[in-house]
Amino acid sequence: MNGVGPAAVGHELLLEAAGLVITTQFGSTSQLQRVLGIGHDKAARVMTELEAHGVVGPRKREGLSRDVLVTPDQLDAVRAQIGGGQ
Repeated sequence: MNGVGPAAVGHELLLEAAGLVITTQFGSTSQLQRVLGIGHDKAARVMTELEAHGVVGPRKREGLSRDVLVTPDQLDAVRAQIGGGQ
């Protein structure tokens, strides 16, 4: 799977991950793995998609969490952007 986007990672999964990262203000692949019960590769793809949507900043270094670029009060707007009317 080389495409990245809601279809590549699962639309509902992407929405759930965005909600988790934004409400906790903590963005890490390991958090997504633990809380959402997904593997590392899928969690990494989700983080890449969240970066593309402006939710998190770029990867700093292996093992470090990403900066969360939006606040919890912006969650509905992000969900609408990701949802794209779906």
